[in-house]
Amino acid sequence: MPGATSVPFTELVEDGRLKPADKLQEHFAAKKIDLQQPITTTCGSGVTAAVIALGLELAGAKDVSLYDGSWSEYAQQPDSIIEKTDRCRARVRPISRL
Repeated sequence: MPGATSVPFTELVEDGRLKPADKLQEHFAAKKIDLQQPITTTCGSGVTAAVIALGLELAGAKDVSLYDGSWSEYAQQPDSIIEKTDRCRARVRPISRL
């Protein structure tokens, strides 16, 4: 998905729990994710995107949504733009075309 940022949910977890809010804020800032902008999470099926959405909320993001169709639905649309990388992970992207 164009404009998407890879954020594997495992990067938000420490000792089996979500990291504290300040560490989540640092992580998202390092990924250049602006918590003041609307953000939509997505992944292969919508499940791990929920973990990322929760992490964003805990970090202070106010406008977070989850694209529940996720990659499985997006990729089937004939006009979908698909950017290939060496890894496939859950992605966070600003709301635009979803």
